[in-house]
Amino acid sequence: MVAKAMAKQDVSAADKALIDKLAAEFATELDSLGVRVANLERNADKVKFTGKLRWQYDSERYKHNHPWNKAADKTTYRDDSNGNYVMFRLTPTAQINDHWQVRARIDAKDFTNSDSTGTPTLKRAWVVGNYGNTRIQIGKFHPYVDTELIMDNVISGAQVSFGSKVFKTIATAGRFDLYNDWPYMYTLAKESPNDNVSNYQSLSFDYNNQKNLELTATHHHYNSSLFNSDRFGYKNAGDTSFVDDANIFCF
Repeated sequence: MVAKAMAKQDVSAADKALIDKLAAEFATELDSLGVRVANLERNADKVKFTGKLRWQYDSERYKHNHPWNKAADKTTYRDDSNGNYVMFRLTPTAQINDHWQVRARIDAKDFTNSDSTGTPTLKRAWVVGNYGNTRIQIGKFHPYVDTELIMDNVISGAQVSFGSKVFKTIATAGRFDLYNDWPYMYTLAKESPNDNVSNYQSLSFDYNNQKNLELTATHHHYNSSLFNSDRFGYKNAGDTSFVDDANIFCF
């Protein structure tokens, strides 16, 4: 216990005096343990594991059609599906230094209604750097832009937020998986597996007075060749050509 306490750095003056007193009292025992034990204790404090175990049951009943499928323009599909599974999530973190931290998220699902166990999957892996009021994220992560009103998904890229607690500017850029994250793009992405990723950029301005008012203004930009499809159907106003850009302004 004394060896572990000696490895701590963020202690008060009173606690440090007590630790020094104990270290002097148990000097012989500490010497027999060696410096290696203290180093192990110090490094162990930098790695943490948290997680959750969740049971979820989904029941979906709805009708829909597929406007991008010409053969099914007048066809209505009915989906009646039930989902019953247990999800285990592990979220390890490791402190690199005073500014940088490594984070990850691993998910595994057990579908109880089909007796099939999902393989543990690395869902996110990224680094986080904090320098005063500036926060940097790089890797595969959830960007948390505009309170998740538009972008509630994972990207592979980078994000920088800076400013004060009241007003922040958030710039994000990366690549977004259309195949897995946008259900209504599933059909097109499945048919074009080489083009199922969209480039993504956003610029967000966030005001929060930390009491009762929060305002957000964000511009989202997506770019993918999948958008340039007669089955998807997006065109410029007054033009017959299809476009591969999508711009969304959120307030």
